[in-house]
Amino acid sequence: SDLVFLVKRSSLEDKKNLLNIEVNKSTNFKVDVHQPTIGQIKHTWYLLRYFNPGVAQLILFGIVGIIGMIFDLSIVTFLREVFNIDTRVCSLISFPFAVTSNYILNRRFTFQSKEKDFFISYIKFFAVNIFGLLTRIWTIHYTLFFFPFLEKDFYLPITMLGILVAFFINFFMSKLFVFNE
Repeated sequence: SDLVFLVKRSSLEDKKNLLNIEVNKSTNFKVDVHQPTIGQIKHTWYLLRYFNPGVAQLILFGIVGIIGMIFDLSIVTFLREVFNIDTRVCSLISFPFAVTSNYILNRRFTFQSKEKDFFISYIKFFAVNIFGLLTRIWTIHYTLFFFPFLEKDFYLPITMLGILVAFFINFFMSKLFVFNE
């Protein structure tokens, strides 16, 4: 005989009774494969934020980072294609724009900061992201140093690689030094 576990959604307000688990014996067990609904996705997200808020923050930081990366890469592409500026210089120019958009989104959605002093918090975030920028520029520089033929056609993937390497540094330093409420 098969045991089937059914998980019921209960009120998130009552955190002591977050999950009710029922065990039913079933002889006719059929798997119902269907697309998750928005409600199911939302409920799963609430459970993740409750049980493992660090992972939820990392996911949100990544989503915000993708938005910032699109913004950043748009500026890099514009500068590279229109003015033929070196990829490293393009990254330096696009950096403050991406950091500002990421700060605003991370403050509101990822870390849900209640800190009243926006400017001080922004300066901290900017300073933390300078370490990420140095890592990003270092990654781009050494990739182009060892593979100089890649700059002409592959500057975007190289820039994305630098952003990916900097992502983890930015997340952990932001969590520890900027939004550590």
